[in-house]
Amino acid sequence: MRAWMWTCAGLLACGHAATTANDSTDAVAADSVDASADVSPVACGTMESTLRLNQIQAKATHNSYHVAQPVVPALNYAEDPLDVQLESQGVRSFELDIHPPDTPPGPLQVYHLPGVDQNSNCGNFQQCLTMLRVWSDAHPCHHALLVIVEPKDLFVGSPTPGEKLPLDDYWDQFDQEILAAWPRARVITPDDLRGTHASLREVVTTVGWPTMAESRGKLVVILMDENGHGAWYKKGHEQYAGRSAFVFGPADATDTAAVQYDDVTTPDDVTTVQAYVKQGFLLRSFADGDVLNHPDDLTIQQRALSSGAQMLSTDYPVEKSRVPGFSFQIPGGTPSRCNPINAPAGCKSTDVENLGLKQ
Repeated sequence: MRAWMWTCAGLLACGHAATTANDSTDAVAADSVDASADVSPVACGTMESTLRLNQIQAKATHNSYHVAQPVVPALNYAEDPLDVQLESQGVRSFELDIHPPDTPPGPLQVYHLPGVDQNSNCGNFQQCLTMLRVWSDAHPCHHALLVIVEPKDLFVGSPTPGEKLPLDDYWDQFDQEILAAWPRARVITPDDLRGTHASLREVVTTVGWPTMAESRGKLVVILMDENGHGAWYKKGHEQYAGRSAFVFGPADATDTAAVQYDDVTTPDDVTTVQAYVKQGFLLRSFADGDVLNHPDDLTIQQRALSSGAQMLSTDYPVEKSRVPGFSFQIPGGTPSRCNPINAPAGCKSTDVENLGLKQ
């Protein structure tokens, strides 16, 4: 095993790493790391053994891969490449929409909609994850990156209960592509989190997610449970044993470690999300509200921030021309911050992450 020891002092001198995406999985493989490689960051913060991953709050982007489609006004928006979002926009959580291979047995694809919106700024799924990993290699004191994956293979109607959809033939490949892009030692999996506990819910509600020391330089992948995909991903893998990703689920399910609560629009929503955060779950919520039509109304943004949801998704990590003067930022973040609901006393944003990068 190759073990790399880093210090935060050395990180400030690290250069910015980038990769060029294309449609060839072989191109990614050439940039992949040895699956046995490990990163062991040291001296990255002052609360390494007490501050936990579920006790932070980070900026996320929605449709992080998106390329503008000028022909359709609703699709005429773009995000910068993933490594740019990491390096200069303070983003630490990403959303990737996946589709089956264009031509089996090819790689899983990342794009929004077939035909009309089928481009990606980071290539296919493995290439997108590799772009994140290359940046991580150069900045191992970052807190864990959180990648949300939306399975997209049904656009009209709803499946019948238990119906198998096209992506459900590719969940083993999904796991394999995660571990082809990131070494196993740097992916926090359900098995890693559960440890000797009986269930994922038990460990997050009694202990919590891993500490900063246990999770820096690593990746967490969380699958949206849409159209019954979660059940197929779990099939033969109780508690997601042997799987590379978590699945958003209801807070009362024993195999839930993360909850998707997209719209924090009312005070009651804030109270509900705060309760989940206090229990130890990771939460994803949206932060923008209707800024496109009401750019001066920051009510939803303020509620999302105060809810304590750890992953706050935005379409505006930086100011964009369609809403001049607006961008979503984590207040006081470097770029993320201590969670306002459950962070330990004395926590500072620099304990979460302090790479010295422009935000």
